[in-house]
Amino acid sequence: RALAMLGVLGDVFDVAFPIEAQRILTSRGVVINDVATQTVWGDCGPCLALPRHKLIDALQASISTTKVSYGISVTAARLRDGIREVHFSDGSIDKYDLVIGADGIRSAVREFGFGGRTPRPLSMSCWRLVVENHNQVDAWTAMLGKGRTLLAIPLSRSELYIYADCPVEQFGDGSIGVLRARFADFGDPLGSIIAALDDKVTAHTARLEEIPAGRFIDQGLVLVGDAAHASSPSMAQGAAMALEDAIVLAACLAQNGQVAQALEEFYKRRKGRVEWVQQQCHARDKLRGAAD
Repeated sequence: RALAMLGVLGDVFDVAFPIEAQRILTSRGVVINDVATQTVWGDCGPCLALPRHKLIDALQASISTTKVSYGISVTAARLRDGIREVHFSDGSIDKYDLVIGADGIRSAVREFGFGGRTPRPLSMSCWRLVVENHNQVDAWTAMLGKGRTLLAIPLSRSELYIYADCPVEQFGDGSIGVLRARFADFGDPLGSIIAALDDKVTAHTARLEEIPAGRFIDQGLVLVGDAAHASSPSMAQGAAMALEDAIVLAACLAQNGQVAQALEEFYKRRKGRVEWVQQQCHARDKLRGAAD
């Protein structure tokens, strides 16, 4: 819905893989839930899967007047006489009426403006990787075991995104060997994919963390996306919340003559939504402890 409002949904649709069904199974492969995505989310828009870089490319291609600079980072964002003075890593300094920190869970802007809000560790660690789709998985497919989750999403007919998590104390060195061992008792359709992984496969590993939603607005400063409310991936809402933040912030700025008023309105409009998503993430994460 947000992508449509930005005018880029068509471009995203052209490079994405349509997800027509969402299936949830036990670790033994018994179906718990199987729904057609159109019946659930049809009013919002199509259910699509695509690599992050393709989404970024589509967003970038839509920019016509905004200048984007690469290779530099923010080192300070000081308030001076009601204006934000921003220092950059290349030594340059500039002044802004408003600084928007959209720099992720380890946000430098959050540290400058709201110091002490470090990510809070959750109890799970995860693997993320892309493999060949030999088994022709054609739907968003999750398998749930006691304390473990295995998820596969097709990115194309030949590529498959894999996400797997387990309790931190079972993660070991995070190697592919540990991944295989933790999910050795999982059946098809996904268990055999993990069992066949080669030790040389590259996986992104991480301990899951969150930034509890809070009041991340100040004079001439606001945080959006993961910088303000990074969550467990169990609701898969990280990118969605960031896009919504951007749409709502832009609307508030357009509708209010004063930046301070716009930021207050933005906070009020987003507070309930973001808190609800984080509450749902916590509720879903608790299910990991349920019996298989």
